[in-house]
Amino acid sequence: GVGKTLVSGGLAQAARRAGTPTLFLKPVQTGFPEDSDAEFVARVAKGVETMGEHAAVAASTSPSGPFEGETPMWAHTMYAWRKAAGPHVSAALEGRPVMDEEIVRMTGKYLQEFANKTCRSDSRPLALIETAGGVASPGPSGNLQCELLRALRLPAILVGDGSLGGISTTTAAYESLYARGYDIVAIAMADDGLANHKAMVNILPRQTPITILPALPLQGEADAWLEKSKPAFDNLVQQLINSHEGRLE
Repeated sequence: GVGKTLVSGGLAQAARRAGTPTLFLKPVQTGFPEDSDAEFVARVAKGVETMGEHAAVAASTSPSGPFEGETPMWAHTMYAWRKAAGPHVSAALEGRPVMDEEIVRMTGKYLQEFANKTCRSDSRPLALIETAGGVASPGPSGNLQCELLRALRLPAILVGDGSLGGISTTTAAYESLYARGYDIVAIAMADDGLANHKAMVNILPRQTPITILPALPLQGEADAWLEKSKPAFDNLVQQLINSHEGRLE
């Protein structure tokens, strides 16, 4: 509820405005297909929504590969369950478990295929991976998602909480990632009127940039919120590019 999918949509839109090939991966999704973060990101970024074999079972449809055709933006759901609950609960109830190693292997496979497909692009491609729930939410096996994806050694964007109690939860999430060796390259945080982002400046290491976003929108007002947030997401995409180039150096 802190706006992770809104941030994914805003980043995907900004990347498209910059002419950057973009991949959005949702390794784990519950409440599917009625709740589909990939569908939202594909819609706002004018991309193509696809899904793997496991997710297709939940949607009662056929799977589709993420890199079919020449579209510059794909949003792909890998593993999904119908029950709108924690992945460990949904997987147990529906009897379609997925091992952590499989999620890591397939995520890495899609990232490599995306890199291969876009290697001739003039602009550096952007891949986004969105967790299901928070940093310490359980994955399908019950292991925390920050542990599940740790082996990929991916840089992290932490979506902070601008609501009451959000200073504590954002700090705890940051420290959970930091303790596991993640590079936290940016924090995005809605200003819900409590100025949590100002408090975080004094708590976090000074080199951690914080992108301040408008207050989270009401149901049905996401498009207007994304329009208002364009400058912030354009700057955030540039921060990600700069961070990536610094890692390469």
